[in-house]
Amino acid sequence: MKNLKVEFEENDVGVLTLMTKVKELNVIPARLSKKKNQDLYGLTVRTAGWGTSNDDETPLFKQTAFLSILTMEQCEKNYESLTGNKLRFARIYLCTIAKPYVLATCGNSGGPLFYKHNTILGINKGFCPKSADPTDMMNIHVGIDYYRGFILDVKNNIH
Repeated sequence: MKNLKVEFEENDVGVLTLMTKVKELNVIPARLSKKKNQDLYGLTVRTAGWGTSNDDETPLFKQTAFLSILTMEQCEKNYESLTGNKLRFARIYLCTIAKPYVLATCGNSGGPLFYKHNTILGINKGFCPKSADPTDMMNIHVGIDYYRGFILDVKNNIH
């Protein structure tokens, strides 16, 4: 990175640059969402990854699942009802849930949160609260808006 001050030493996001143009007709490049996190509340979205499944198996193939994005108020209320503690989530985060439950476990961290197949809304971070019943836990994602500067800096400064 040439032009960007890094806030954290480690971030769970990577940018791949292809050396040649993809010639396959069925490959659609992903786009970064231009929306702010608060504009995404209520959307049904998809995540993808190789994390352990609900029956604790590690998949051989990438899995996808549908999730619903909660408002920050819903996220904070869910957290409080599960732990008895109040927590204010930083506004860079998105919270999601699914029925039946879907959790962003090890192997999913750093993976994408998509809308309509190719618009990236966020990056999978994990789930919380860790002490709750898995069926009640929420997934935590970092909204793509947080990483936009980093991604564009990498894209625009490739040698």
